[in-house]
Amino acid sequence: MKNRAIAMLLLAGSCLLLSGCGGSVGELRTDREVYQPGEQITVTFKAPGSCKDSAWVGIVPTEVGHGSEAINDSHDVGYQYLQGRREGTLTFAAPSKSGFYDFRMNNRDDDGDEVCFVTFSVVEQQITDNIVSLVLPKREFAPGELIRVAYRTPSSFTSSAWVGIIPSEVPHGSEAVNDQNDISYQYLSGKTSGDAVLYAPETPGSYDVRIHDSDSDGRETFYVTFTVKAADEPADVTLGEVIEENEG
Repeated sequence: MKNRAIAMLLLAGSCLLLSGCGGSVGELRTDREVYQPGEQITVTFKAPGSCKDSAWVGIVPTEVGHGSEAINDSHDVGYQYLQGRREGTLTFAAPSKSGFYDFRMNNRDDDGDEVCFVTFSVVEQQITDNIVSLVLPKREFAPGELIRVAYRTPSSFTSSAWVGIIPSEVPHGSEAVNDQNDISYQYLSGKTSGDAVLYAPETPGSYDVRIHDSDSDGRETFYVTFTVKAADEPADVTLGEVIEENEG
């Protein structure tokens, strides 16, 4: 179906490095990318050797700026000290509110630095096998801005199911029509949940993220609309909106 190159993918669940700790970097990984409120999250960590015993890992909303341990400390919704451990696992409960969050490692608890982070998302309601869910971090984006889309799909979707950005004026329903008009896309590769990484179109306007059950004579099963605004227009920063559709 697709002859154009697939957009660069960011591997969900992988640690992003910010700064060193005594010349080394830390690592954080989650066992999944999408969770329900209160669900158990297992985090695997490796801490730099020169981090203090008061080094800690906490859950911080993604929109909070990175780098400062003090800022992370004032916004965390859960945390655990590493207590001198250099590697291992930590168990957290997912936040009760839907949205995008980071696990952030901080090298000490007194005016320290953020070392690294990993992003995950929380979906509010119980997802059953006949529901399609899409979560956008906000509804307005700048041209070319990264859009992280959290999704869940029924197990009936084929391995060629895909999600893509299509101009809102394109009629809904036909996977083939959406295929002809998509601006960027990502295959789900058989996964029933995860994060898709897309990029906002360069031209301001109204667009949809549309999800399809197959790449071969499939159908559009759900969509959510967003807006691309020019750089000089103020953007909405509302986070963690959950959009769901029951196909039963």
